[in-house]
Amino acid sequence: LDQTREHFREVHDALAFLPGCMHQQATVLGEKEKAFLSSTNSGTGSAGRKDIYKFAKDLPKFNGECDINRSVVSWLKDVEHQLQFHQVSSDQWVGAAIIAFGHVPRHWFVSLPPEETEQFSIESDTWEEFTTFMIARWLPAEFIGKLEEYVRKNTKQGVKESLGKYIERFQSLLAHVAACYRLTARAYVPIGLWEKHFVDGIHTEHIRTYLKRKFNEAMTKDGVS
Repeated sequence: LDQTREHFREVHDALAFLPGCMHQQATVLGEKEKAFLSSTNSGTGSAGRKDIYKFAKDLPKFNGECDINRSVVSWLKDVEHQLQFHQVSSDQWVGAAIIAFGHVPRHWFVSLPPEETEQFSIESDTWEEFTTFMIARWLPAEFIGKLEEYVRKNTKQGVKESLGKYIERFQSLLAHVAACYRLTARAYVPIGLWEKHFVDGIHTEHIRTYLKRKFNEAMTKDGVS
């Protein structure tokens, strides 16, 4: 009985991860994010101006990493979330990010000709230009394709891995992929394909079969073949 209850709990968690499935909420979440970014970028947060040097020391550091778990894109996303959460004025975002550079990016940045970096002063409202600038240097053109391929071919639930851990791991990778899509011009892979990869990677056969049926029902209901 306990094992059956555990299976039901795992199925419930998986269904929660596949929000009906995920494609039904993607547009709504995207619009909420746009609205939040728009209000934050106005620079009129209630917290007012911050001591940028004191705040930036607690931001995640970037040291030039570029692998499936972390890249300049995931770093930029993490920095954005921190700055938004603390309602930091948008004209302080670039300066805070620069202060959070590790040794290698810092050496690269200060070695650039002044005309390439003069727009990115400590108080410049140029976050979008800064993200484009950083991605051009630190994200190889082929990286997103390799990340997508890794998720498609290698992300499966381990024999001894709980479904909860598998969900957490898949979500982390998918968040990295989504951040790459958002901060670059690359076309989105339909969310239904990622849902299929997730379900196909589940180790326990009866859970996988049940979720495939629910997934197909959701696709049919939404008119997706």
